[in-house]
Amino acid sequence: MNQGGNFWTLFTPGIWKLLHAVLQSASLGDPATMERKQVEEALRASEGRLHLAQEAVGMGIIDRDFLQGTYTWTDQQWRLLGLAPGLEPPSTAIWLSAIHPDDLPAASALRDATWNDPSGPFDIDYHIIWPDGSVHWLKARARALFGPDNRPVRAVCTMIDVT
Repeated sequence: MNQGGNFWTLFTPGIWKLLHAVLQSASLGDPATMERKQVEEALRASEGRLHLAQEAVGMGIIDRDFLQGTYTWTDQQWRLLGLAPGLEPPSTAIWLSAIHPDDLPAASALRDATWNDPSGPFDIDYHIIWPDGSVHWLKARARALFGPDNRPVRAVCTMIDVT
């Protein structure tokens, strides 16, 4: 092959760099890419545990992002209100409309306290009326995160059926 020379001297510095990059991506991968993949895998595992725990206890979650002006409800949250998930955007109005009139003042006070008082968490038991007329008791626990200006940034409420 190489007439008297060392086989390894055939590789120029550019070839060595290319070979190194190919071997690294094939076997070990780029350290930054590997770290990102590990973080993504850990996040997926954590989300899986949370989802399993939510299903196990029948917990619904409302997540309100005040900065983005958005609500996120889990599918179980919709079901706790007797509604099909995702037929319309989640809102405070939908939640309030499900609450039994006798419990509406206390539930509204919980919402107001959560959104305005950093000393939470706050909890309450109240009953709701499903569209089919059946009555169900919910236990809600809510807490907000506040910014440096003492305004709410995010609020999370968990609910379970205690009927």
